[in-house]
Amino acid sequence: AARPGDAAYCRSLVKLYTAYTGTVGGSLGGNTTGGEPADLDASVAIAQCQEGNPGPAIPVLQQKLRDSRVAVPPRP
Repeated sequence: AARPGDAAYCRSLVKLYTAYTGTVGGSLGGNTTGGEPADLDASVAIAQCQEGNPGPAIPVLQQKLRDSRVAVPPRP
């Protein structure tokens, strides 16, 4: 179930993921430049965040950050 702050939290996870892993995910504008492409699961989660569907994206991004040894901020 989505919580009121999930959209903002999801965007913050996307920023963390792209900043710390040096990858780029899908963007609503189409092409992205720089960095390596995000893996498929991360790309889907990033797109879900951007499309306003943070519920299924948040756990994926949290796990991707943990896998990259990045501290995951607490969910509001």
